[in-house]
Amino acid sequence: MDFWSGTVLRMAHSEPAVRNAMITLAHLNKSQCGSLAATSTAHQSAQFWTYYNKAVRALIDRMAESSYIPEVGLVTCILFACVEFLRVDTQNAITHTKNGLRIVAELRENHGAKAAMQREDARNSMSGPLAMIEKTLVPIFTQGLISALLCGVDTDTQFAFMSALPQQVHAQDFAHLSDARIAFWDLRNASILLARDMAIKMFEAIQPSQEDLERQRHVLACHHMWWKAMKRFEESQEMSQEERLDVSALKVGYYSTYTASACVNDARQMSFDAYLSDFKALLLHAKALVNALDLARTSHTIDTSSRAAANFTFDSSLIPPVYYTALRCRCPTTRREAIALLSYDLPREGLWDSEQSRIVAERVIEIEETEVDEKGWPVERVRLWSGAVTVDPDNDKRFNADFLFAKDVGKVSGKGWNGWWRLSGENKKSPSVAELYMGTPLQRIAETSGRQSISHV
Repeated sequence: MDFWSGTVLRMAHSEPAVRNAMITLAHLNKSQCGSLAATSTAHQSAQFWTYYNKAVRALIDRMAESSYIPEVGLVTCILFACVEFLRVDTQNAITHTKNGLRIVAELRENHGAKAAMQREDARNSMSGPLAMIEKTLVPIFTQGLISALLCGVDTDTQFAFMSALPQQVHAQDFAHLSDARIAFWDLRNASILLARDMAIKMFEAIQPSQEDLERQRHVLACHHMWWKAMKRFEESQEMSQEERLDVSALKVGYYSTYTASACVNDARQMSFDAYLSDFKALLLHAKALVNALDLARTSHTIDTSSRAAANFTFDSSLIPPVYYTALRCRCPTTRREAIALLSYDLPREGLWDSEQSRIVAERVIEIEETEVDEKGWPVERVRLWSGAVTVDPDNDKRFNADFLFAKDVGKVSGKGWNGWWRLSGENKKSPSVAELYMGTPLQRIAETSGRQSISHV
């Protein structure tokens, strides 16, 4: 992304706060391996803290100067958030993310942009620093909040800057891949808010209103428009391999938000079964991304602490959708394909760790497949609504996950339960679900006739 290779480097030349924060991140990158399993025992060097404190002091001094510009504070906030996500210091990571969004809110208010952001012409006509902030920095902060969802972040307040309805998806063509990316981020944000609002009503046993259903239809219609525009863009362009991978990353996200939005008001989890072809298409594109990384599958006893640099990225575009597929797709073959992808040594995405996700997804499958129908799919009464993970492993590399059956959603006395697991594969001696499935290739399937799906690859 141009932000990391362009904006940060350019700003580091003239801004001590950005420069020292970047050096801090570089030191941490050398000392960390990226996995949650090793993070709990990692210690930062004296050089790390020296540059960390220099960055803090430089930012404080810079903010007191009359020539201070908000972009400096925002970029430094992003670098600090990235440092804390890599260290798995979740509270400080969320704090830096919230501070950055607070600056954005003040900028919008000062520029009169808060209301204007609702108009397409105002968004498209923005230029200069505000355009860079809205189109580049705000999406990066949103990625941080997506990681923070694992920590139970207060979505009512922290996601308040996002619009409940997509603002950037219209029946128009994409001139550049960046246009498709910005439109999808807008669509993803609206889908997150829709899922949150509907989940709250389900837990309170409140039926969705006509306004809720209309909002769902609008979000789905925007998904259709985005998809058609994406197909027109692909047909009109000669894309490089890197650009095709960028398209695959967008489609992985698209299939996850589309299926989630389509099934968002189904507490019993049965409607997901109609979207098997979409889940398969998601995994096809996810496999293309994994293959491009040229990774080995992880051993349950791998020594990740010996890595020379952190296996980490701030972007949350692969692990969450694949984990979501393992949980929401009940086809026994397809969800195991998802778990097989999670068994690769994937870069940790913010707080999303592939090993942790794989362990929980395998447990979900074990629970749900205690009772299956004639096709091998879990019956309704054993389907789970959630498998929520706590991020921070303890000193023994253990982490906690909470579970709730779908049939218990909305009941006064919830029947949720939790369990503890240990990272690095010390939970059981028998082969894992992923190990049993290793070597089975993903199959590309045609769109299933008669299903409620718009699956295309």
